[in-house]
Amino acid sequence: MTSEENKNNTNIQQPEVSNKDIITGCGCLIGILLVIGALVGSCCSNMNKDIPDNSSTTAASNPPINKNLITKESFNGEWPFKADSVELYCVDLGGYLTGVKVVIEGSTYAVTRNLEERHTFLPYNEWKDAKMEGLLCNGVYIEKQCKVSLADTVNFANTLCD
Repeated sequence: MTSEENKNNTNIQQPEVSNKDIITGCGCLIGILLVIGALVGSCCSNMNKDIPDNSSTTAASNPPINKNLITKESFNGEWPFKADSVELYCVDLGGYLTGVKVVIEGSTYAVTRNLEERHTFLPYNEWKDAKMEGLLCNGVYIEKQCKVSLADTVNFANTLCD
């Protein structure tokens, strides 16, 4: 290159680039990446169509999360049932809410009031009487009856949800 050609090259004006041009360019690049991501995502989701879904729980039916056959002898707490063994369930109600139900000899009952729309609440004939000391009930006093508190049962059932 001659010295005159060098002078001519230094006189070339560079185009001015504004911040608006840079932002527009970045926006276009991001848009292109989003389109590519969407295409790849739809491609991959179609590949998984033949993979069976093994999840058997649905939010609509709210099936029990866990069940546990418990007996009067093995229960750590105050036993509230007249039966010697029951199946205790923790039911996921969604939104961090749970309920407790019990199956006694094939009949299902709500132990917590938030399941009463689905199951009859634990009837008094299945619920063990608590001791009376004078006029004081050592449990829950309901409709002139003194019944064993369900607190230990509910606390235990809630551990089944974890």
